[in-house]
Amino acid sequence: MLYPLKDDFQEVVDHTISITGNPVVDVHIDYFGNEVGTFTHTQPHQELIIDSRLVVMTHSRLMPDNTAEPAEQWQALAALRTDPKYIDF
Repeated sequence: MLYPLKDDFQEVVDHTISITGNPVVDVHIDYFGNEVGTFTHTQPHQELIIDSRLVVMTHSRLMPDNTAEPAEQWQALAALRTDPKYIDF
């Protein structure tokens, strides 16, 4: 994954990527809405450098509410186990 997470809590102010051989980077948005970059470098090489430099601005996040009883939390997790929204392979 070549790109940082962009959401309500992390803003990417500046981002540059330099890759040995200057390959074409294919960019797409994954199932979760993340920007994903992939590349192929087929030339013979002794070294591969991916230099990623970025500046981010982070924003504070409220801690989740933890007032539910443990049994209730385990029950909610058990329900998620049988109803996956997405399975990455």
